[in-house]
Amino acid sequence: MVRKRVYLTVMALLLGIGHVEAAIFISPNQTDDKESVHIGNTPFWTFTPEQDTSGLHGGLFLMKKGPHTDKDITLDIIQGEFADPYGPGYNEEIEPLLRVTLSPEKFQINPTWVFFEDTQQPIALSAGTTYTAILYSPAETKGDRRYLLKGGNTGSADPVLYVDAGGNPVGATVPSQSHVPEPSTLVVWSLLGGVAAVVGWRRRRRLSL
Repeated sequence: MVRKRVYLTVMALLLGIGHVEAAIFISPNQTDDKESVHIGNTPFWTFTPEQDTSGLHGGLFLMKKGPHTDKDITLDIIQGEFADPYGPGYNEEIEPLLRVTLSPEKFQINPTWVFFEDTQQPIALSAGTTYTAILYSPAETKGDRRYLLKGGNTGSADPVLYVDAGGNPVGATVPSQSHVPEPSTLVVWSLLGGVAAVVGWRRRRRLSL
């Protein structure tokens, strides 16, 4: 009975951990310390991957909002060069590969890292193909009503960096995790081995009595 309870407990732990697929994001490698995002200013970054890239979930930006910002903000990733999202025919002629719209409630007055993430439809980028990430909002131009994008040059000439969910730079391809046990999985398997040793010792002790 004890062994059955131990087995069920360990299996529940194993099933609860699951496997987390790697996800990557683009993060602007801008040289300016700050840049406004409002109806009159639309930052964009045009880039061309050197290798095929899968599992791109969106963008990671260090941003804040004005205390009276009340408009949504959108990230589009499109194939090709920049196109004005407020220009005529944009939505009719261009279908973004990825579009994420956030409300002001997702931002704070002080700079914080913000995910523009599509967890359901991550996209893949092809080597040698040009893409553009466009960040835009109908927010007003007043300082207390617009968004502010913070930045800082890392020394790289690339317009964007590929980062993981923690903001750490990664390679342009999602690393395979199929052959690398996650740390928590290693802990559970160690626990399982210890439990098996204890159960075996108890059984041998009963037989020797």
